[in-house]
Amino acid sequence: MGRDIPAAMLVLIGEQTIPNAIPVRQYPGVIKTVEMIYSKVTEDAASHLARWLAKQGVKVVPRPKLMPATEVHSFEAQFRLAQTILQDYRTGEVLVNITGGTKIMSLAASEAARGRYPTVYVDTENDHLWWIQPGGPRKEKLQARFAVKDFFLLHGQPWRPTLPPSPGEQEVARVLAANFGDLEPLLRFLKNRSLNAAFQRSGSPLEDSFLQKCQQAGLLSREDSRWRMASASFFHQNHWHECLAYAACRDAGADDVQWRVPVTGTDTDLDVAATSGALMVICSCKSGQFKNSHLDELNAQARHVGGAFCKKAIILTEAVPFQRHTDRRAVRQARARLEDRARTLHVQPFYWTDYPDLSGKLKALLSAARG
Repeated sequence: MGRDIPAAMLVLIGEQTIPNAIPVRQYPGVIKTVEMIYSKVTEDAASHLARWLAKQGVKVVPRPKLMPATEVHSFEAQFRLAQTILQDYRTGEVLVNITGGTKIMSLAASEAARGRYPTVYVDTENDHLWWIQPGGPRKEKLQARFAVKDFFLLHGQPWRPTLPPSPGEQEVARVLAANFGDLEPLLRFLKNRSLNAAFQRSGSPLEDSFLQKCQQAGLLSREDSRWRMASASFFHQNHWHECLAYAACRDAGADDVQWRVPVTGTDTDLDVAATSGALMVICSCKSGQFKNSHLDELNAQARHVGGAFCKKAIILTEAVPFQRHTDRRAVRQARARLEDRARTLHVQPFYWTDYPDLSGKLKALLSAARG
């Protein structure tokens, strides 16, 4: 369909800019210029989108004679504004994306385009882009792909990525995920060892194999029968937990995965973020005592970087301190309280019992997000 798609697009700006950006990625290299209708309330969102578009090589048409649409609930005002923009284009020369803005803005733009300009609606819930006209409603599957960086820039966040965990560290995390119940005592032991501290450990064949994996990843070194801590942060600062989530997202087939990314407007970094199509999941990893504030913190991060197109997961060892994980009653009660609170914030909790198939569960979470 690329030959039939105009090189210009009119977009209606709401609080979420992803629907405005999707056609640019759906038809890469086709859309060259973008016109915007927005209000004072969404002026910042329009600015974020404009900067992102510039990085894609797409020009935003400046219209100094047009004020931002202040009457977002007035059909007449919105219709006149859309007409004013569209009259500069010949029939079929501009694609009208009616997904964003208010319902009145969408109706007015659709009516202004009727019979002259192709019109589309982005249905992210069902993973389709609908062509409303010409030719009557028809749909095509969304093929647009976004990186975590795109989400940050489209929400006005600076992009300051960190180096990913090494393949060796990811392999250590996978072994932990598959055998967490058996390896947790060793993990706790390593957490209490300081950098360059030497130690001896006589354990099970599984523990011996795990220590060798750590050595191969450069986390431990060995001299004769003594081990030495070569990277304390992986254990002491619980980077193993974030690495476990990172590896699970990679194994889930995510388009892009990032970890430990600073988020402006919050006090903590984003532990792990992964994208699939036009959706993102962000993961908060907590291995200590759970607090309700952890859910609030995750919810705040989601508002800053993903909005409605962001799924939220909190990855815990357990809802109680792990040393009490055999107390089934305490675990059941703590999980019930946690999940009740998480449900209100649309956060999906995962526990150590989910680790062996965490990649599958995260893949399902993103699939469910698309309807």
